[in-house]
Amino acid sequence: MLELVALSFWADMDLVVTILLFFMIYWILTQGLIDNSLAALVVAAVIVWLVVIPYGWFRYLLFIVLFLGKAFGEIKFKDW
Repeated sequence: MLELVALSFWADMDLVVTILLFFMIYWILTQGLIDNSLAALVVAAVIVWLVVIPYGWFRYLLFIVLFLGKAFGEIKFKDW
């Protein structure tokens, strides 16, 4: 029973990370790469569909890179 709960947790975590990655990629594309919101939405959907969903290891690697990049990009160490 515990194994079923663990598998369910990781399946749910995959879905959450995929959704967060979609919004992160969309935000990156709209911040200066693509001016049109609809085009950025389509490009983000294609990236998630072709690269993020099929490769589980890439999903978590990209999530860690984007999350840490955003977190440490916002922290101003000189203001401490």
